[in-house]
Amino acid sequence: MAWLLLTISGGLEVVWASALIASDGFIKPLYSAIVGEAASPLRLASAALIIVDLKLAEG
Repeated sequence: MAWLLLTISGGLEVVWASALIASDGFIKPLYSAIVGEAASPLRLASAALIIVDLKLAEG
């Protein structure tokens, strides 16, 4: 499960970085929404699940 999440997280990193460049300084609302509301929280949440699942942190 962790490796699937890692693959998804990597894909979200690509989407996030591409949308950040395309937002042109957060002027274009569609790409800004992708960066701020969709890809960013999803990639951070998947990274947290990976850390827990692979037991990379004690907690």
